[in-house]
Amino acid sequence: MHRMKLPAQSRMEKVNPLKQSSESSGESSSIAEESALGLLEGKLAEMNDKYLRLSAEFDNYRKRTMRERAELIKSAGEDILSNICLSWIILSVRLQLSKIPEIRKP
Repeated sequence: MHRMKLPAQSRMEKVNPLKQSSESSGESSSIAEESALGLLEGKLAEMNDKYLRLSAEFDNYRKRTMRERAELIKSAGEDILSNICLSWIILSVRLQLSKIPEIRKP
């Protein structure tokens, strides 16, 4: 048997458009949440990019300072060795000159 619609039931059916509007507001809130999520993901990607660039920059700085330090030590060692060699040469020339008898003028 079919039931006849009572006026109360028809009023309940008229309330359904409100339910649909709440669903659409739920959809709009989920859209807002998705856009907020997209913004946060974009911010995360931006911060991650900044972090990676800063890390690479620091790594380059560290390598450059290590290379410069090694070059400084090497050049300082070369300078010391050249000064020692020059001093050795001067000393040996003076020793050789001291062995030559002095020529005296009358």
